[in-house]
Amino acid sequence: MDVTPKGQNAEMAGGIVRLVPRPWWEKEDVPEDGYVHGNLARHLAWVNRGEELGALLLEAHWKKVRVRISGALALKSDFDVLDGCLEGWERS
Repeated sequence: MDVTPKGQNAEMAGGIVRLVPRPWWEKEDVPEDGYVHGNLARHLAWVNRGEELGALLLEAHWKKVRVRISGALALKSDFDVLDGCLEGWERS
């Protein structure tokens, strides 16, 4: 088991995705406790899952809940994280 922060993020992001047969963000029972919505963009970016992050940010349900829980600036920060992923892809 990788106990580095990057390894733990990969395990968390991968574990969530493996639990359900469809993209997990399509499930409406994702806990709305603020943690998942407040941290998932960074976790996905950290483990190089920018394509999943891009798909997540296109989902209407995700955007609606993200704004309701944390506000529009929080959603904008998720897009900023995605932008950082895209910049990283351009450099590679």
